[in-house]
Amino acid sequence: MPQLLPLSAEVLAPRGVFLVYSGADAILWVGRDVDPSMIASLVGEPHVQSGVFTFPDLSDNGSPRPGFELNMRTNNLLRALSSLCHGMWAPPMFVCREDGDQQVRLLLAQRLVEDMDTAAPSYSQFLNQMRDKINRGSF
Repeated sequence: MPQLLPLSAEVLAPRGVFLVYSGADAILWVGRDVDPSMIASLVGEPHVQSGVFTFPDLSDNGSPRPGFELNMRTNNLLRALSSLCHGMWAPPMFVCREDGDQQVRLLLAQRLVEDMDTAAPSYSQFLNQMRDKINRGSF
């Protein structure tokens, strides 16, 4: 399993590729400065566009083809995550390029739950406010 990262935009590096899985959908975020050979190792092509995406299986009957080990590891991870839905649900997958479609970028931003909206309190601040209101009896 790869290292779990916080769901925050600050961890999305321009030279990286990240998978955000919410259970309802999966978003493959591709930075603007990613090496095309990494994308080719992942999806079989050096470039990928923003939008709905079907993740390819580039293995040879379950064994990795040379140069596509990253694809096989990602497919194994997606299968493991999908198994949590007991095989009843296969969430749609999207590719979100850092410099791509605004709608897909907005979808990703909604999944980055650890980023705080300056107009709204964070989750912990909200809980503290609710606790204070309950303790004062003014809810």
